[in-house]
Amino acid sequence: METLTLQTARLTIRHLELSDLRDFFVYRSNPEVTKYQGFDVMTMEQAEEFIADNSTKRFGKAGEWVQYGIEKNETKVSAPRTPYLAIAAIALLLPEKIQMKNQNKNMYPHVEAWKQSG
Repeated sequence: METLTLQTARLTIRHLELSDLRDFFVYRSNPEVTKYQGFDVMTMEQAEEFIADNSTKRFGKAGEWVQYGIEKNETKVSAPRTPYLAIAAIALLLPEKIQMKNQNKNMYPHVEAWKQSG
């Protein structure tokens, strides 16, 4: 399977790379971010292992999550990187089977917790 890369005038969605480690770690180690997500706070070493493991995955394999980086195209040409996140991330999953809407209301408990937190 090919590597997924999508590019618009402003953004590029691409596989995470080890060069993204610092930015990836910044948000994956923040408890204010992780409390609304399906993952726990990561150490730098765990973030590096995650990116390395993710590099072997390709979107299209049913039941497998793949994490992609979202990068502003203008960031590519600015050096050095600023202390602000140059990359965000999105995870994609091709489900093994499609569930009916609202079939499992407890599927995303972090979303329910976020809604209740007001």
